Amino acid sequence: MGRLERLGTRARLALDAGLAVVLAGLAGLALNAWILYLTTPGLSIVRAYHRKREPWTSLGLGAVVAGSTLAILLGVVIALVEGSWIRRLLALAVLAAATTWWLVALGIVAYPGFTGPDPLRFAFAWPIETAIGLVTPAVVAAMLVFTPREERPTSRMAPVHPEDDT
Repeated sequence: MGRLERLGTRARLALDAGLAVVLAGLAGLALNAWILYLTTPGLSIVRAYHRKREPWTSLGLGAVVAGSTLAILLGVVIALVEGSWIRRLLALAVLAAATTWWLVALGIVAYPGFTGPDPLRFAFAWPIETAIGLVTPAVVAAMLVFTPREERPTSRMAPVHPEDDT
């Protein structure tokens, strides 16, 4: 196995790790809200999420943001290096969506009701925007890498037996 193949394998493993961190963060956020929902009568699951129990909420949000960012960066790089033209085009669209989210989260681009820079506060206060601008692009970036590619023939040999036309 050559150096480039090992690098590609390690990048795919790191992409897997990034997605696992995203799933762990989402599971932690859901579990935290669920426990608060069950222990507080009359509280909805959405209100339980917005109670922001520390440090669990910040840990979950940090995992989601960090894992998504890692998955996006690695997925885009792998798709740009190894992908077809359509994968490269989709990778650039994924990168544009994530960059827009980060520009807003860092306070470079204005967003109504938010003054940055604070990516975790932005992810907490606007979870739908985070899902659309960061988590979904991470999933799409991973799909660009892990979906099957067109099979290339391994040899140029002609068939040994001709096909029967009968």
